[in-house]
Amino acid sequence: MNSTYEHIVLGVGGIGGAAAYWLARRGGGDVLAIEQYRLGHDRGASEDHSRIIRHSYHTTEYTSLTRAAYDHMRDLEHETGLDLLRITGGLHLAPNDSAGRAEIGSYARALAEQSHASEVMDGTELRTRWPQWRVGADVVGLYQAESGILDIRRVNSAHISRARARGVRFLDQVPARKIVSFADHVEVHTDSDVFDAGTLTICAGSWTESMTAGLGLDLRLTLTQEQVTYFAAPDLRAFAPDRPRPGTG
Repeated sequence: MNSTYEHIVLGVGGIGGAAAYWLARRGGGDVLAIEQYRLGHDRGASEDHSRIIRHSYHTTEYTSLTRAAYDHMRDLEHETGLDLLRITGGLHLAPNDSAGRAEIGSYARALAEQSHASEVMDGTELRTRWPQWRVGADVVGLYQAESGILDIRRVNSAHISRARARGVRFLDQVPARKIVSFADHVEVHTDSDVFDAGTLTICAGSWTESMTAGLGLDLRLTLTQEQVTYFAAPDLRAFAPDRPRPGTG
């Protein structure tokens, strides 16, 4: 078993799988990707039936990156023949007297600074354009037409598959126990092996603090649980992804 690589990626969720893919695509296949659970496990943040993709974020640090993300998804679809991205349009809603109102303002500014089109409207216009939404006059909304849904399990599988085709080696069910940093390389210790590489990319999500504990880094991560809510609707067609979008008839 080879123990020396040019690059090691630690954690193979949505970010880790993409990192392994791009390291191999840009620098060759001398890449090892290590995952503590099975590939495709459900204990992380990026394995589900869908995830949102959007341009609308609260700072330009994000909105300056999103065009490249969309372009890559289209390239990955072409490379694999898989349907990964569905454009639906997206609404952000908040009561006028809430902290969410300020967030919508920051979204609008960040979008405008990167020349992403968007519309801010009040509750009356929202009800006119999307009558399936029961919103009051005190609600403000931001609409961004290019928001969409990623088939995230397919995206992750596509990155892993194409990374393998480019020579990346994947090890799953192999927890990393210790990271040792040197001036010109890094070691990743597992229960049975020590792997050496010129660079290490840590994509461990909520496990990042424990992985970097011996490296002198003070990351101070705060873990939160995001609540996804689904609402029942008697008229499913009004919410279908392929319904006519505003301005398209």
